Amino acid sequence: MFIGSKPNPNRAAFESEALVWWAKTEEVALYGSEQRPWPAALRAAIRFVVGGGLAAVLLLGAGVARATSLRLLATPKVVAPGSFVRVSATGSPCLARDQVTLISAAYPGHAFGIGAVYGQVENRGAFSVRARIRKDLQAGWYRVGVRCGGGNLPVSAHFRVR
Repeated sequence: MFIGSKPNPNRAAFESEALVWWAKTEEVALYGSEQRPWPAALRAAIRFVVGGGLAAVLLLGAGVARATSLRLLATPKVVAPGSFVRVSATGSPCLARDQVTLISAAYPGHAFGIGAVYGQVENRGAFSVRARIRKDLQAGWYRVGVRCGGGNLPVSAHFRVR
């Protein structure tokens, strides 16, 4: 649930049904067409997640707290086509020495359907990647998204091409 959104009384029931459907699908995928019971510990964990609203709220709250402390910065904020832009973060959930991918329509190439450049994560998830943007960019605002460890970070940086 997003902060400021209206509570949906049917949401918990829908999520519980979706998890049970997923669990049954995974059981068939894991054990084939035979309907073998899952180990007791796994069944208990599924029951806990399906019925444990408080645990889900606590886990969600921890994830939101982590996401709110993450900030991306694009410098300079206003650039000419073909110049360099640095995108950096002082900390992130990315692992040290992992690859970080910056995704934007401003970058050359066709990675992820729009363009990307790559850098390396430093200690504590920090990174700073300086890359040249395309020379043929139209004036306007451009968004830079970040990907690492197989997932997208929930924040983005912006800069303006004049």
